[in-house]
Amino acid sequence: MNKPIRPSAEAQHTSAETEFLKQCEIRSGVLVRYYGKAAEVVIPNTVTTIAREAFARNRRLTKVVIGKNVSAIHEGAFRDCTSLNVVLFPAGLRYIDADVFRGCVSLGSAILPRSLHQVGENAFRGCTALHHVVLPAELSRLGSYAFAHCSSLEEIQLPDSLQAVKTGVFFHCHILKRVKLPASLQTVGRFAFAYCPCLEDVVLPETVNYIGTGAFANCDALITFRIPSLVRFLADYTFLDCESLETLEIAGEITYIGGNACCGCTRLRRIDLPPTLLHIGEAAFLNCSALESLSLPAAVEEIGKRAFAYCASMTHIELLGKPKVLEAETFYGCFSLSAIALPDTIEKIDDKAFCRCVSLSSVHIPRGLTELGEAAFMDCKKLHSVSLPTTLKRIDDRAFEGCSNLHTVLLPDCNTSIGRSIFASCESLSVLVLPEEAKPFLRRRRERWEVRKETQIILHSELKIALLFAELADADVSLERKQELRALIRRRMARMKHRNHLHSTVTVRQHLSRAVRAIGEQLESTPLTEEDFAAVPTIPEDVAAATAQKSSAPTNTEGSAASTSPTAPKDSVGTDAEAPKD
Repeated sequence: MNKPIRPSAEAQHTSAETEFLKQCEIRSGVLVRYYGKAAEVVIPNTVTTIAREAFARNRRLTKVVIGKNVSAIHEGAFRDCTSLNVVLFPAGLRYIDADVFRGCVSLGSAILPRSLHQVGENAFRGCTALHHVVLPAELSRLGSYAFAHCSSLEEIQLPDSLQAVKTGVFFHCHILKRVKLPASLQTVGRFAFAYCPCLEDVVLPETVNYIGTGAFANCDALITFRIPSLVRFLADYTFLDCESLETLEIAGEITYIGGNACCGCTRLRRIDLPPTLLHIGEAAFLNCSALESLSLPAAVEEIGKRAFAYCASMTHIELLGKPKVLEAETFYGCFSLSAIALPDTIEKIDDKAFCRCVSLSSVHIPRGLTELGEAAFMDCKKLHSVSLPTTLKRIDDRAFEGCSNLHTVLLPDCNTSIGRSIFASCESLSVLVLPEEAKPFLRRRRERWEVRKETQIILHSELKIALLFAELADADVSLERKQELRALIRRRMARMKHRNHLHSTVTVRQHLSRAVRAIGEQLESTPLTEEDFAAVPTIPEDVAAATAQKSSAPTNTEGSAASTSPTAPKDSVGTDAEAPKD
């Protein structure tokens, strides 16, 4: 019995081509549409171009052998062929258009021919089984999102001919660990490697001059990163939520750091900002909770809102720049920040700029400050004293609310608009220095500002008593002048005691001492210390007793006027007609 003769491979191939021709439409070498239901397809050599969506959404197709004369595959030709797992490309293929293999979730590998020059946008997007890709050495263009959402791709080598990794090329490649970038690379596009949580190491060549928005956002495995010297700005969201990033090295002369650039880099411990930096964007370092210290260069002109908010470990920040506004919530929730010196160029401290800086005990207020925003220092529980400059025109509501350790505040000696509840919950406030303009309706002002009843009110003019004490302690002052000084001190301190319901001259002097230390350089002379006050001769006991008796006597018309008429000129009097000009 004769054995059946099996057709050769060539014969089978010819037969497949013949069958294919019966189920497709070809016009002038262009494969317009395939209507068949075969699982495996061999495209004949007579085809030179595969047209738009020629095989799109063919769920039965598993294997395609593309004819050797095909040079271009157009948009969406094999889109959503969900069973397609093998594609054999011809040696002469030069162009793969956008969306060609998009959604081919079974495609496992793509070995692209050397002749290929361009891969279009979204060409392999959503090929979730794609784990092996070979790109040709002559490839000049890799389109946006070309391999986005290829969740099985672990590593890839980009050819040396490539100069740009465009927008989102490897977006959401969940297990991508390694990418070898070409030495010719110049551009890393927007979101190029965003949401690649396993990407461990990326070395950018020195030829790179542009890194786009969110290029490495949510790359959770990145530990160190170096920005090449040709890059001039760090775009928005560049390293957003890179939770493992510890060190960021900036090699070049960057002038701009965009919004949210390093937001959520919770392990970032060190970053050296270049001296050329001019702008820090909104929330640029928000929630960098491991960042301990930072020095802002002298060239910095703008700091955006929430730029350093929730930098919980930051103990020290050096502001050498010249910004005019400290934006809202700039240092909100910097729980470890203990001291800060603000540059004198700052004219406005915006809302909640230092809110919840619970360790802040010392702050240098700029000399040119004109506006203090709402809740600017709210809940700064260790802040003990504040001296506000005479340039200040406005203090908004709740500026110092919750500063439970604040004991001394010097309000500016000028016409300043002051909001409500600025001293609410300031349980330790013992000395409040006010301008002369605050004398009318003082009781009403205390209620509006929520100043506690025990707080001693001192007028600016009365601070000059400290100067009188200093002069009295001078050994070179004549006896006649000392007698004159004692008389002036008696009169002024008697009024202070009466207005604040105090019976001890020592208490008045202690409060003056605190106020003097708070105002620092604002006094006309060097601030007095506790030692200075200790050296001041004590007012004789008989004089002090007589002063106390006089100030508490019911027949004292000056005292009764001060206590009964809130608009009377002698309420909280701060000057004396007999006193020489200080």
